[in-house]
Amino acid sequence: MNIVRRQHNVWNPARELSRARREFDRLFDSSARRFFAQDPWGYGPLDRLGSPAMDVVENEDGYLVSVDLPGVETSDVEISVADNVLTVKGEKKAQQESENGRVFRKESWEGSFSRALRLSAAVNAEKIDAKMHEGVLHISIPKREEAKPRQIEIKIK
Repeated sequence: MNIVRRQHNVWNPARELSRARREFDRLFDSSARRFFAQDPWGYGPLDRLGSPAMDVVENEDGYLVSVDLPGVETSDVEISVADNVLTVKGEKKAQQESENGRVFRKESWEGSFSRALRLSAAVNAEKIDAKMHEGVLHISIPKREEAKPRQIEIKIK
C-alpha cells in the first residue's frame, strides 16, 4: 500500500491563480447578466454610456420622453421616426477650457450621441411633437384613438 501525501498545506501559486480566476469569472458572469439585460423598451444600459439620460412616462393619452441635453443647442439635435423606432441624435460640442488654468476634473460628456426607442404600434407617429426647455428635450408621442382606454357605460333595462 502506497501512502500519498496531500499537499494542501503547501502554497501552490497555480492553484491560487486558478481559484482567483474561478471567482473572477463567477463575479463577472453574474454582473454581466445584470448589465446586459434588455428592458422592454428595447435598449440596454450600454446605450447610456457617453450619451444623455432618457426618461419615458406613459399616461392615458400617450408617452412623454424626456432627454437631458444640457449645453446642447436645438440646432444640433435631430429627431426621426422610421420603422416604429424613434431616434434622437446630435452632438454636444466641447466647451472652451479656461485659459487661466488646467482642467482638474471633467465629468461632463461631449461628442456625438444617438438614442433609439422602439415605439408601440399603438402610437400615432404622425403627431409626435418635440420641444426643448431649459436643457431638456420633451417629446410627446400620442396614442392612436383606438388604443386609448375608454369608459364603457353599463345600461340598466
